[in-house]
Amino acid sequence: WHFTGSPIGVDWGRCRKPKDILLQGKPRPAHEALETLFSILESKKLLATCTERISEKLSTQPFCCVTDIPLMDLDLHTEYYGEVALGFNCARIHTDFTPVLYFPSHHLPRKWHTAPGSHLVVDDFDDLDTQDFDARQLSNGRFGLTLKGPQLLLFTSEIDSKSIDRYFVDHLKITNFSPRIGESFYQEREWRHTGDLVFEGGSVEAVIVPKHLKRKAQEFMMSSVDFVEVSVLTWEFLRQA
Repeated sequence: WHFTGSPIGVDWGRCRKPKDILLQGKPRPAHEALETLFSILESKKLLATCTERISEKLSTQPFCCVTDIPLMDLDLHTEYYGEVALGFNCARIHTDFTPVLYFPSHHLPRKWHTAPGSHLVVDDFDDLDTQDFDARQLSNGRFGLTLKGPQLLLFTSEIDSKSIDRYFVDHLKITNFSPRIGESFYQEREWRHTGDLVFEGGSVEAVIVPKHLKRKAQEFMMSSVDFVEVSVLTWEFLRQA
């Protein structure tokens, strides 16, 4: 499933859990998300509009993505990605997509060094070998650390980018693990494709929309030879099933 209502302008490099998305904006209204879905179907192309920052020196290439969370849990996605979803058949996804590897940042290979002074800016600080410090989140999603005491050195590390293969990097998803909803991307079971995906009409199985947009979605599908057999489901139906 690919959701089409994510907030506009999200910096995914600043997101380490789904709740971080809402700090940058709200999902787009369903009627706007539906127009995006129509554009995707008309072009038969899923654009690679996302990149993610693994570290301050390392980012993924642009990619597009889908989720394979169970249908019964799909509604949980709407809070962050909107109420319109495009469903592909699994064979098409298995051909060109790869499941991401969810990885806490402190498990990545690192090289250690010392930084003079009492201030430092880092991507995260839960894994730092350091003395007591004050931490504040900056506008770019990173953290500023200030030692409380008079020490002159702050012991820290950075990810050793050269030790990670490019393909591996492009399928990394940095997140912490948590059983609580919205606290970990691990719950999303993301599959990722580097670059744009060009697909055929037969690759689409279904779409999900709010009930008040069902007729509009059905009319679009019936007007196209490629998508006339696509099922149109509603969230109201799925919630009662």
